[in-house]
Amino acid sequence: MPLGTYHLDYITVADMSPRTNPVAMPPVSGYNEGMDKKRIVYFDVLKVLAFSAIIYYHMMVEMVRHDILPEVFNHDLYMNSNLHLATTAVALFFMLSGAGLMTSAERSSAPFSIGTYFKKRVVRILIPYYIMSLAVFFINHGGHVPEGIAPWTLVFNLLAMDGFLANLGFPVMSLGVGEWFMGCIVIMYLVFPLLRLLLKKCPVPTLVLATAAALIYGALYPWPIPYYQDLFLKMYEFLLGMALATVWQKLSRKWGCLWALLFAALALWPTALPVPGAWLVPVSAVLLFMLGASLDDSFSKMPRLSGFVKTAGTYAYDIFLVHHLVIILCLEKLWIARGMTDKFGLLFALDVVVIIIAGVCLHYISDAVLRGVTALKGAISGKTARS
Repeated sequence: MPLGTYHLDYITVADMSPRTNPVAMPPVSGYNEGMDKKRIVYFDVLKVLAFSAIIYYHMMVEMVRHDILPEVFNHDLYMNSNLHLATTAVALFFMLSGAGLMTSAERSSAPFSIGTYFKKRVVRILIPYYIMSLAVFFINHGGHVPEGIAPWTLVFNLLAMDGFLANLGFPVMSLGVGEWFMGCIVIMYLVFPLLRLLLKKCPVPTLVLATAAALIYGALYPWPIPYYQDLFLKMYEFLLGMALATVWQKLSRKWGCLWALLFAALALWPTALPVPGAWLVPVSAVLLFMLGASLDDSFSKMPRLSGFVKTAGTYAYDIFLVHHLVIILCLEKLWIARGMTDKFGLLFALDVVVIIIAGVCLHYISDAVLRGVTALKGAISGKTARS
């Protein structure tokens, strides 16, 4: 199967329906950058746990799809009656994205500037995306647009909306980079200034109305696209993260046991709860978010853990962009071709190593491109000023 084209069929909890490539890891960019106060360690801890869960999920699904693991083990490896490991991790990432942007904006000593925000945040997530997209475009398609795809639709690739629109059924050239949620996160980054203004001016009405709308919408969800890929519901998770970022320090740390018990009950309950799955996903993510917040003081007292998750978090977005494509490429071009499919543990470990190396390489290449673009822009501006 060519790089960047794949299809996953699976069964999920509650009322989830089969869908193409359901989840992966949305980016959480810059939420600990430029802060004036102490780094929030639990953000990093949760982010590392979430992207580890996503990598594990995609490895298990692909190994079942390639007959390395038997089908009977497929769903037991990442889900139960009420909890799906990957969809919970994705929801947690959307919350962390909102929380990170909100915290960074509130802690900055400079007044919030929409222009500076877009330059710093949006450009940072687009450059690695463009690099990966160009690589897939030339490796997989030889630099040619497939038949049946109008060349003008490549504008959606430039906007990082190709996977999002392809998931909705639009005839665009989806390269598989960032998948459906890349478009979601770009839209959320664009509307963040408006959401921040609403939470600053009228936080309670905003949250009450958004929650009521999400509950009704989730209960009556009418679309063929699964609810865990729905833009409105993902936007609600993003908004929840923004709100939690402003109040978590005021919540009692003594409630950590309560969050842990509630999440454990949700994870271990033997039968499906009589509530829509669209409600369970954000609930499980909020419980993990609050549990992490309650343990922040403890995490901060562990310098080795803090250092590890800080380093891992630095490369999380780049790993997100490469991980699924690397898993498929390694399976089809290396492990299966070399007859190594009986060595499950070795394959898993080698995939992790290759994913990390590819993610780190993409990170440094993107940084070099960003520095080059910045230097070129400065040189042009200086030349214009002198003339």
